[in-house]
Amino acid sequence: MVVLSKRGAGIAGFPTWQLLKESSIMMERGLEIINMGGEEPDFPTPQGITQALQKAIAQGFTNYAPPGGIPELREALVDVYRKRENLEAEASQAIITNGATQALHLALLSLVDPGDEVLLPTPYWTAYPDMVRLAGANPVQVKCHDDFSLNLDALRKHWTDHTRGVLLSSPISPSGTLVCAADLKGLAELCAEKGAFLLVDESYQHFVYPPHTFHSAAALFREYGKHIVLAGSFSKTYAMAGWRIGYAMAPGKLIDSMVSIQTATTAGPPTFCQMAALEALRFPPRFYQKLAEDFAKRKDIAMALCREIPNFVCNDPEATFYLFPSVKAYLSKGGIRDTNAIASFLLREGLTYIVPSTAFGIENHIRISFALPQKKLKEGFRRIAQALSLLT
Repeated sequence: MVVLSKRGAGIAGFPTWQLLKESSIMMERGLEIINMGGEEPDFPTPQGITQALQKAIAQGFTNYAPPGGIPELREALVDVYRKRENLEAEASQAIITNGATQALHLALLSLVDPGDEVLLPTPYWTAYPDMVRLAGANPVQVKCHDDFSLNLDALRKHWTDHTRGVLLSSPISPSGTLVCAADLKGLAELCAEKGAFLLVDESYQHFVYPPHTFHSAAALFREYGKHIVLAGSFSKTYAMAGWRIGYAMAPGKLIDSMVSIQTATTAGPPTFCQMAALEALRFPPRFYQKLAEDFAKRKDIAMALCREIPNFVCNDPEATFYLFPSVKAYLSKGGIRDTNAIASFLLREGLTYIVPSTAFGIENHIRISFALPQKKLKEGFRRIAQALSLLT
């Protein structure tokens, strides 16, 4: 008889897997489900990247890559931050990983021991608690302010002798909030004061909408570099989710440890995918400007549709491609007790898949992706509104 380890038994996986399974069964029955819970753009990988992939394969870049990533990509990645953030770092302080998820996991495996604690400002990305548990530590949830900005006082109050660091994303998925420069520096100061790490996931950095500005943790490397780990991904910006290219930048000693663990587990991403990622970093500034402009238009459409739904309360997102409306007014109606029930109800009655906020460590909200064609976006909101109108 196979007996699961405590580690394996303690990992729940994505909280919405059951909902996704139900959605798949419904689609197999011929029902048209609108997926407003996705976490990737709806456009294809840009042609320049796919052509670079084909070229790399044709040229024979099909062998194992160096454990930390091909030198050209590591250097190009660091150079992007040198030019944009005045970063003082070498290519040896970067690692190329199998997506940002692995970058975060490798960092945690290198930084925490059993019994340690990692603070997670809520709402957080759904996989963060399990990442911390897999590394043997305990995730500690810390509530943000009501507008989802960081609450530094609360983080300080939750700090104990067991706290090793803080893990968060900026821009924040799911709320679409940016961590402002003052809060980011304040958090870095707190971690430096405590001799702890600050692990920042910047996967949505190019989905930022005027008049807001993204502030990278890389800008703090000069003063707090011994305490900061920056992670990122090619999945969102370049629509490369299935390519599994992520990265991290950190002190060289930590990168060495992360490379060793990656070598002993998955090895690095395919060489030809890394060569294609190198081409992505050569894209001109206009690519990023147009990306933000296109998604800003979608965001405005989604917000207008959201405001038409009675009792939906939603902040205008500063970044990402999500809305995070409060559905508190619908709880306790029609037997709905929490946002898990709201999500199940919208799937059954509205044929629309959204993500309940319980997946992100808080209640009363749902996450809606606007990374959809306009026609599907409008139809999805129409279905949500119609389904919620049934609740009395």
